[in-house]
Amino acid sequence: VRRALAVSSHADFRILEFSVQDDHVHVIVEADHRQALSGGACGLAIRLARAVNRTLGRRGQVWDADTTRGPSARHARCGGRSFTCS
Repeated sequence: VRRALAVSSHADFRILEFSVQDDHVHVIVEADHRQALSGGACGLAIRLARAVNRTLGRRGQVWDADTTRGPSARHARCGGRSFTCS
């Protein structure tokens, strides 16, 4: 999971802070523009899901449908799903 977080940062999408919990991840990111935020959040979600599945030796959905909590959250869309980005 740490490797997935590390390789997800690039010039226009940066992961500033993260905290991996037992059943969820908190991520603070910054992006240069909306498209970078959306693409970066999508790529991050995919990389994290693959890392979790690889570690657990499983396949399939990782993220719960309810990933958009928080009154001050900014949301990015990825394949019809919404991801919370602070």
